[in-house]
Amino acid sequence: RVELATSADFTAVDRASTSAKGATSQAFASLTPNTTYYARATALAFNGAEQASAASAGKATLAVTPTGAAVGGETATAITASWSTTNSVDTFYRVELSTSADFTAVDRASTSAKGATSQVLASLASNTTYYARVTALAFNGANQASAVGAGKATLAAAPTGAALGAETAAAVTASWSTANGSETLYRVELATSAD
Repeated sequence: RVELATSADFTAVDRASTSAKGATSQAFASLTPNTTYYARATALAFNGAEQASAASAGKATLAVTPTGAAVGGETATAITASWSTTNSVDTFYRVELSTSADFTAVDRASTSAKGATSQVLASLASNTTYYARVTALAFNGANQASAVGAGKATLAAAPTGAALGAETAAAVTASWSTANGSETLYRVELATSAD
C-alpha cells in the first residue's frame, strides 16, 4: 500500500493505493498543483503484519499557469491586477506591470499574499496604459507565467493650480500644473462666474 500526504507526519492521508504484486513504484493522478506531497509505502504481509517505510522527502507538484490575467479598478496612480488559478492556496504570485504589451521592460512588480487572485499595484504614472503578467511561484522552481492581459490605463490626474494670465482686451491664457504624461489632452473651460 502506498500513501500520499501533504505533511511528513501523515496526520491526514490524502491518497492511498495498493500497488500491483512485486511493484516498486505507484503513480498518482489528479493531485493539487503546486503542493508538496510525502509518500510512504507499507509492505502487506500474508500473516497480516504490516511494515511501513519512513516518509519520503517532500516533492512538489508543478504549478499551473494562472489564467485570465486582467487589470481594472484603476485610479490615477494604481491598478488592480487579477487572475484565475487552480494552484494550492499556499501559492504566491508575482504580478508584473509594463507599459508595453511585449514586456520589454517591467515598470512595477509585486508579490501577492498566499492564495491571492488579485493584487493592487500603486505609485503608477497617471493616464498611462499598463499590461499585466502573473507568474505562479512554484515550490519546485518551475515558475509558470500567464499570458499578457489586455492593457488598461490609469485615470488622468486632475490638473492643479489653474490660473489665468497674459490678458489683453479680448484674450487670456489659461495655465495649470499636472502630473500627467506629455500625451495627455486637456479640456479648458472659461466662465464669467466662479460657480
